Amino acid sequence: MLIEILIVSGVLGSLAGYLSPFVTNRNLSYLGNGLSHAAFAGAALGLWLHLPPDPVLAAFTIAAGLIMTRLSEKGRLQLDTAMGIFYPMSMALGLLFLLLSQEYHSSALNYLFGSLFLLGVTDYILTGIVVVLVIATLPLWGQMAYATFHRELAVSDGVRVRLGDYLLVFLITSFIVVGVKLAGVVLVSAFLTIPGATAGLLRGRFAVVTMRSVLIGASSAILGVLAAWQFDLPAGISIVLVQVFFFLLFLPFSGKAEMR
Repeated sequence: MLIEILIVSGVLGSLAGYLSPFVTNRNLSYLGNGLSHAAFAGAALGLWLHLPPDPVLAAFTIAAGLIMTRLSEKGRLQLDTAMGIFYPMSMALGLLFLLLSQEYHSSALNYLFGSLFLLGVTDYILTGIVVVLVIATLPLWGQMAYATFHRELAVSDGVRVRLGDYLLVFLITSFIVVGVKLAGVVLVSAFLTIPGATAGLLRGRFAVVTMRSVLIGASSAILGVLAAWQFDLPAGISIVLVQVFFFLLFLPFSGKAEMR
């Protein structure tokens, strides 16, 4: 069982590391926070309705991501403002659904803080699907990277910036859907922030920073899971602490990522 969990954790860490430089350089950290709490509301809704929580969680989170992106795109709300609204609203809805259920759901706590034992065959399949989605969007990586640093120039050059925005939000949402069981609602957004922030401390091209972030995400996930298994800790806590350790380790060598 441990081997399977390590493999899935390493893959999830790699996915987070791949997305993290986009999140940090586009200032989308709030997006991860908002969507992770939307995932909690979706899981709680499923528990209240006596439905399998995972499909409801996925639908709720994807819908929230698309709605927030649409509102931001139309100029009605800045994305960080939309996140500031969805963040507490989702948490409030999640707690309300749990109260309405009038039952004690231990699995709700697992969704909050993550658990190695929540991972099952379905999660392995979903993780594989997200990997396929990421691989399928790799041809657009250069365009998304270009738009990350030079958005107006990318638009003038005919780059499909809007498509890249929606794809990025969809990939981030997909990661949260599969990663929330491992890391928990409280900490899964850190997976999308710390690896990219750590990799960006060292000067280099965006492609190099992304590769560093993937390595940091994968290695911290594997080391964190091993620590969680050994000391009977929630996986999210141990993984994030390993990520913070890497950040502090590279902090004295801080530079700045550059797009070339």
